[in-house]
Amino acid sequence: RDRSPSRGLGDVYKRQSHTHYWAMAASIVVVAVLVAFLKLNQPTPSHIIAVDTVALLSETMQLSSPKAQRISQVLKDGSAVYLNGDSHLNVNHSATLREVSLRKGQAYFDVAHEPSRPFIVNVDKVKVEVVGTAFDIDKLSDKTVIRVYDGIVKIIADKTHTLTKGEGIVLENNLWSQTFRLVDDQLPAWRSGWLDIFNEPLYLAVERFSRYLQKPVEITADKDALLTGRFNVAEPEAALKLLASAQGLILEEHQDRFVLTETAR
Repeated sequence: RDRSPSRGLGDVYKRQSHTHYWAMAASIVVVAVLVAFLKLNQPTPSHIIAVDTVALLSETMQLSSPKAQRISQVLKDGSAVYLNGDSHLNVNHSATLREVSLRKGQAYFDVAHEPSRPFIVNVDKVKVEVVGTAFDIDKLSDKTVIRVYDGIVKIIADKTHTLTKGEGIVLENNLWSQTFRLVDDQLPAWRSGWLDIFNEPLYLAVERFSRYLQKPVEITADKDALLTGRFNVAEPEAALKLLASAQGLILEEHQDRFVLTETAR
């Protein structure tokens, strides 16, 4: 027999090579299985897209305008909101619903058309629902006036009302009071710097005026006296004097307030 040392070393080397080969192969298999496992457990592209879509469509903010100043804001969905002076609006849009709440004042909405996500405005207990339209909401102490300038608006109050372009509605204490036709169906007068008052109690007219004045107005005269007029709110104090004159009242200005009083008899 050939017992030479060189042959024995060769056999050992071959066995070690085979062992090393199979160890490498096993390692490659383990790595491949691990990679496949990680890929299977990663979010699919559709999941990623869904998460991105929710983030893109959702929007939460508060909008407030100071007295005597109007502001505007374009929302993520492309809708435009215009706030009259001393107005407050909360925006809470999700991936399935566009919702805002008018807490105080007056707002004009030019809503982007999006049938899959209705646009809802909450005003106290009243809901105003649209898809794509333009309308104005005037929220006062005991009544709300809604005017439609484009499209269709659904109002859910004591019962459901549907308004189209050129129509308006008055709600008193969240209940239907009357429906009317708009005199000018282009834009609300306040967007152009005017305040239109038609056959309205003095206290409501003064409430509207207060949006443009830096000081509150106190009434010591007949608060329910009816008033009709058109006033330029670019100069609100002069307009208030005109209102007083039209009603036969005296306007007194104090350091902290205006006072409307009856003339001496």
